[in-house]
Formats: sequence, structure tokens, C-alpha cells
Amino acid sequence: LGVNPQVTIMAMALRAAALDQAAAKGDRDGAARIILQQVVASWLDVRSSRARVAVVERQIETNTSLLELTRRRFEGGDARGLDVLQQQQQLSSTKALLPQSAQILRMRELQLAMLLGRDPSHPNLPDGVGLPELPPQPGLGTPAGLLETRPDLVAAQTRYEASKARSISA
Repeated sequence: LGVNPQVTIMAMALRAAALDQAAAKGDRDGAARIILQQVVASWLDVRSSRARVAVVERQIETNTSLLELTRRRFEGGDARGLDVLQQQQQLSSTKALLPQSAQILRMRELQLAMLLGRDPSHPNLPDGVGLPELPPQPGLGTPAGLLETRPDLVAAQTRYEASKARSISA
């Protein structure tokens, strides 16, 4: 039985087109993974910035209480004027951290809002207390397994196979 060369050429061209489509899907999945990684990193930055602002606010409250206590001790003769001055300076330097921390938080919230496609002027980000529960960690697997699961590598392999099919059909 003779194989019609025209059919073989068309079959290889069709195979190349199907492989190109699969490669495009791999590119899309790879881009989605990158965006997801950026969103997660940005969310963690927002969470850590919120925690930093909360720590600075609590420290301001603590330093204010200590200043009041030091003033009372000074008035009672148990502390020196220098102690009051040092506590005032400590409170002032802690208060100076708050605007910077708030500015960093705002910047990170804007970055996350942009990644999520939300209006930066009103991002309406959730203020959840904790992170979601994660599934159990996957096993380490093998290097060959990694090659099969990374969308960018699957797309590259598929592109290679498509180019081979186009070469045969040519």
C-alpha cells in the first residue's frame, strides 16, 4: 500500500497546528502562574506592612504611657529631668516611624489593587486576620516530573515538536 504524500503533508501540518495551540495554552498557563505569584507576594507585603503599622501604633501607646509614668516619677522626685527628656525623644522618634510605615502600606495596597484589577483609589482589600489554610505540601518528586508540570517547559517542548512536524510537512 502506498501512502499518499499529500495526506502525510496535510496530517503533519494539522499536527503542527495542534501542537502550536497546545504551546499557546502552556504560555497562557505560565503567565497565569507568574501573575498568581505576584499577587501572593504582594498580598504578603500588604499583610506585613499592616502588621508593621500596628506594631508602631502599639509602641507609640507604650511610649506615651512610659512618658506619663516618667513625668510622675519626676514630679515625685524619683526620676531626673534627663529621664523625661529621653522618653520624650523616644516617643517622638517612634511617632516619626508611623507616617513612613503608613506610606509603605498604602503603596503596597495600591500595587495589590492594580494586580487584582481594582480601582486604586478604592481597592476594598480584605483585612483578613490570617492566611487561608494551605493543602499539604506536595512531595518532592523528580526532576523529570518538574519538566512535566511546568507550563513554560511543556510549551517549549510542544513548540519543538510542532517545528519538527512543520519541517516534515515542508
